[in-house]
Order: sequence, then C-alpha cells, then structure tokens
Amino acid sequence: MIVTFVIQTFMIWFRERYAANFNTRHLMSLIKKMVRMSYDAYSHFEASYLIDRIFTAVDANYLFLITSFGVLARSILVIGASLVLLATVSYGISLMMMVLIPINYFGFRLINHQLKERMNRMQEASAATHKDLIATLSNSDSVKSSGDVDRYSNLFSKSFRNTFQTLAQTNQFAQITSGGISFLNQLVQNMIYVYTSFLIATNQWSVTQLIILGIVFPIFFESLGQLTKLNLDYNSLKVSNDFVTNDLDHNSERQGTISIDHIKTITLDTPAYKIGGKELSLAIMAEISQGDIIYLKGKSGSGKSSLLKAILAFRPSQGITINHIAINEINHLSLRKRVFYLSQQVTILSQTLEANIGFGRLLTTEEKVFLSQTAVMRPILEKRSWKTELVENGANLSGGERQRIAIARALVADADVLLMDEILSSIDEENSLILMSEILDYYRDKIVIFTAHNALHLNKATKVIEIKRNENLQKQS
Repeated sequence: MIVTFVIQTFMIWFRERYAANFNTRHLMSLIKKMVRMSYDAYSHFEASYLIDRIFTAVDANYLFLITSFGVLARSILVIGASLVLLATVSYGISLMMMVLIPINYFGFRLINHQLKERMNRMQEASAATHKDLIATLSNSDSVKSSGDVDRYSNLFSKSFRNTFQTLAQTNQFAQITSGGISFLNQLVQNMIYVYTSFLIATNQWSVTQLIILGIVFPIFFESLGQLTKLNLDYNSLKVSNDFVTNDLDHNSERQGTISIDHIKTITLDTPAYKIGGKELSLAIMAEISQGDIIYLKGKSGSGKSSLLKAILAFRPSQGITINHIAINEINHLSLRKRVFYLSQQVTILSQTLEANIGFGRLLTTEEKVFLSQTAVMRPILEKRSWKTELVENGANLSGGERQRIAIARALVADADVLLMDEILSSIDEENSLILMSEILDYYRDKIVIFTAHNALHLNKATKVIEIKRNENLQKQS
C-alpha cells in the first residue's frame, strides 16, 4: 500500500508539473501567433476576444492531455481485453460487442459535425461577452461614477442570456444525442442478459460463464460509456484547434525575406496602402535621412497616423522604401526592432514602475540613474519609487504620467527611427517643450517623425511633410 501511494503521489506530481510547463509553452506559442497576425485581422477580431479564445484553447488541450487522453487509452485497452475474455465464453457475444464499437464510432462521428458548429458558436458568444464586459468594467472611474447600477443589467443581460442559452443548447444536444447511443448500448446489454439467462435456464451455459460475463460486461460498457463522455472534450479540443488554424495561422502577416540591422534612409514616393478594403494614396515625395526631424502636417483624419503605421509595415504598401529596399521585401520584425513607435494609446501593466518602462526586460542601474535625471521621469519619481505597483491601465496615473512612461521607454530604446503620434497631447505646453527637447536630444543624428494636435513643436522640425491625398504630386520639403 505504501509503495502504491508513493507511486501515485509521484505520478500526480510529475503529471501536474508537466502540465504546467506544457500549458506555459502552449500559451506562449499561441500568444506569438496572435502577435504575428496581420494588423487588420488583429484589429478586426480585437485583442480581448482573441485572448479569451486562446485561453479556451489552452484549457481544452490541457483537459484532453491530462484526463481525456488517459481515459481514452485506458478505455481502448479495457475494451480490447474484455473482447478477448468474452471470446472465451462466447464468440457470438464477443462479435456482438465488437459490432457496438463501429456503431458508437460512426454515431459520434455523425453527431460531431453538428456539435462542432454549436461549440464554435458557444465559444464565440462567450468570448464576445467577456470582451464587452472587460472593456466596460475595467474603466473604474466610469463604473464608480455611475448612479444607475441597473444599467449594467440592461447592457449585459441579453448577451449573458444568449451566451448561457447557447451553452445550454450545446449541452442539451451533446447529452441527448450521446444518451441515445448510451441507450442503444444499454439495450444490447439487457438483451444479452436475457439471452444468457435463457441459456443457463436450459443448461446450455454454466454458472462460471455467467460469472465471467457478469464481471466483463460492466467493465466493457463503463469503458464504452467513458468514450461517450470524451466526445464533448474532443469536440472542444477540435473547435479550439480550428480557431488556431483558421483565425491565427490563416491571418499571419506576410513577411519579407530581407533582414536589416540599421535604418539610414526612408523614401516616400507616393505611398499607397489599403484600409478596410479602400485604397489610400498620398501625394508625398520625400527622402528622409539620419538627422532629419519630420513634422507631419495635416487635418484630423487626413492619414498622418496611417502613414506612421505604414512605415512600420502594419499593412502591405507601395511607394515606401527603407535603405532603398521596398518595405514589403523587408522582414517586418527586423524593421520594427530598429523603429520605436510612441502611439496615442499607452499600455500600462499591473506591475512595478520599473517593469512598465523595461517592458519585458530589467532596467540596468545606469538606465535608472539616467532616467531619474531626466525631466521625463523626475516628476514621477518624486512621488513614487521604481518598485511602486501601478494598477490596471494606469488608473493611479494621470494622462500626462502615462505619456511620460511611454517616453521613458523610448529613451532607453536602441532604435534608429522614432515615430511619435501626438504623444505629448496630455502634457501642458511648458513641459511639452521641455520633453520634446529632451527626446530630440536623445535621438539626435537619428530619424524622428512626429504628429501633433497643434503647431507648438513646428520650429523643431527640419522638414515638414503635408499629408494630402494623391491629386497633385509635389515634392515636400
């Protein structure tokens, strides 16, 4: 008993340890697939929906690996051994039991097609509901300022009801159809019991044969029943794997084959790209070199942000070259390693201030000393330390402080190009001028391209590019 207990304990420890490592590797592999999706597909599906589906896929694989796979192997082994034992009692009964196996297999195969579609709808409905719920409740200011708690019931009760109804309908279908096959198995079992009782009553069977049958039958049908229960787990796994193939892999962005390790020039020659199926072409012709500070001038909606994203190869485009190489021919990851992009939205993690600036790596002592001496970080470090925990979405930070953290990331980046999309919009004019000077000093002799909601920093630019739709081409200077 002690040996058995020790072996069982070791197996549980080993299994769960393996599962933890497997889940981590699997989750990270799916996150990488998500990150490598094309920009438009990523935006279309939305991050929260994709993350919800990814965790569902990881759970489905985990459950099948830890429980279902073992049950499947054990059931097949038990069914095989049972058939052999039954054959020693009666070839006819053994053959009848053998016929039940393909009946169960093809029966479930027929069920699986419908079940797969239902489970896919269920996972999609669940992910969509979670997405909206997280988006709404993550804004603590909006939640707490609301005087009408019932509005959340009005917002989500319908989607909750639809989600749980879809879940209920899926479970009903799975259980009723699986129950039909289980009923058939039970009917055959009872018929065989009646038949064998008749054989014993007419002295055609011995009690020993009945005992063997009484032992093997429950084991056989229990294992066959386990295969019935595996049906739902298998379809959940299949739906999740189809999501990985159809949504993640199928929408992976196309990469160029040329890797770059530096950026010296960016050429814009009537850049054109598609947004939402509509082609956008800009009347721009410009050669941008190291040391240039470019101000993108244009009305709201003219395409300034889209041009910055095109330089990052977010979408396939024409008329843009990097080091005189067409941007579509360049490996996008190598390109983005040489470009630092400060977007209008700043990501803040529920981690320390240091972790938010390092964003995946530890800051060196030299970097922390350098940042603490900058006008960017001094105001923040007066009230906080590097170990201060920030809350979700930076709810304990002002808009200006969030932008300062984003700028601090740029000041410790190793990049040849800095793209800034209205990054100083939440900072007052006096501090905005100070911070812009600090940024440009750090990125001197490199390429800086920026947009702004006003002309405050226009005098910092060495060139101005006016964003116009492709009507009259003109050299920008």
